[in-house]
Amino acid sequence: MRDTDLYTRILGIEAPWQVSAVKVEMTKKEIVVQVERKPGEKLCCRTCGKELSGYDTRRRRWRHLDTCQYPRQPGGRIKTDRRDALKLARQLRSGDPTAVWVPNAEQEAMRDPTRTRDDFRGQEHKARQQRNAFVLRHGHHWPSNKTRWTQAHYNWLESGVCQASCPVISNTNYQILVFWLGS
Repeated sequence: MRDTDLYTRILGIEAPWQVSAVKVEMTKKEIVVQVERKPGEKLCCRTCGKELSGYDTRRRRWRHLDTCQYPRQPGGRIKTDRRDALKLARQLRSGDPTAVWVPNAEQEAMRDPTRTRDDFRGQEHKARQQRNAFVLRHGHHWPSNKTRWTQAHYNWLESGVCQASCPVISNTNYQILVFWLGS
C-alpha cells in the first residue's frame, strides 16, 4: 500500500479530495500531508451550492493523530486486585467474557484415544498418498472413474501389474504400511 493511500484512510479523506504527497520531516518531528482535489472534480459549497475554487493553503492539524505522540501511562501495566475487579466488572456489564468449559478427569481420559485415532488417520492418509505417488511414478494409473482404496483397488495394487515394474522392497513396504495403518 502506498503512503498516499495509507494516509487517505488514516485521515478519513473522501472524494473529491485525495492525498497527493506525504513528506516525513524527522528533524521537525512532523509529517506533511498534501491534500488536493481530484482533477476535473467540481467543488460546491454545502450551504449555498456556489462553485468554489477549492484552493486552500492553510496548514491544519488532525488532532486524532496526536494520540500517537504521547507514551502510555506507566500505571496501566501495574496489576492490582482493584484494577482487575474493575476490568472484570466492565467486561461483565458489556457481555464480553465467555464461559470456559474445563473437562474433568473422565472426559480428559476419553480425549486421549480420540487424539491417538486422529493421529493414526493422518498417518494413514499420508501413507496412502505416498503409495499412490509411488505407483504413479512407475507408470501405473488407477482409472479415474473408479473409487480408490476399495477391495478392488487393493487387489489391483497387489496384482502382477504393479508388481512387475515396481521395486519389490519399496512396494512391499508401502503395502504393509497402508495395511497396518488402515486396520
